[in-house]
Amino acid sequence: MLQPTDLQANGTSNFRYRIQVPASGARRLKAALAWSSKIKYTTDASLTPPVKVTESKLTVDLDLYVYLAGSLVAHSSTFDNSFEIVEFDAQPASVYDIRIKRFSGTDWVWIGLAWTVV
Repeated sequence: MLQPTDLQANGTSNFRYRIQVPASGARRLKAALAWSSKIKYTTDASLTPPVKVTESKLTVDLDLYVYLAGSLVAHSSTFDNSFEIVEFDAQPASVYDIRIKRFSGTDWVWIGLAWTVV
């Protein structure tokens, strides 16, 4: 879960995920971030029979940033969905940091982050 208290004043996460790239072999790094929407259920009683309406609303816009030695090397910052993906050729024997940045919204959300080096 990502809460407002997990973020600095500029919206950047106050935590990071580290990715170790092997010295030889795999070099393609791919990372993906996804987050939940808020679900609201209502019943439209004006219809016969009454219809249950489900509304899904994104309450935050998150971005995905990848750094090498403090320098930004990749990012994804779309605005109209609940995921971000980056993919690039990584430097061998390097350690990359993944950070999340909240572009908009103040709500808490469930997040999922995955990465691979192939």
